[in-house]
Amino acid sequence: MPLSTVPTCRELVDHLDQYVAGELSSVERSIIESHLHECPDCVEYLRGYVATIHLAKQSADRDPPVFSLPESLVQSILLGARK
Repeated sequence: MPLSTVPTCRELVDHLDQYVAGELSSVERSIIESHLHECPDCVEYLRGYVATIHLAKQSADRDPPVFSLPESLVQSILLGARK
């Protein structure tokens, strides 16, 4: 799906993998960055997305793969599960 000139948060998420991988045109990248400049929620989502990729790569590089989560993330997940 093409990226609109004023993307919604959902459209940004749909193109986030291409953005992080550097696969978007300069125009599409500029559109995404304009949205990120205006939307702190999407900036936070992007940070989490990049952190997840980083953790997955770290885990995959180990033999056998080991996955560890920051304690703050574990506590947030547990807190959310209790609600």
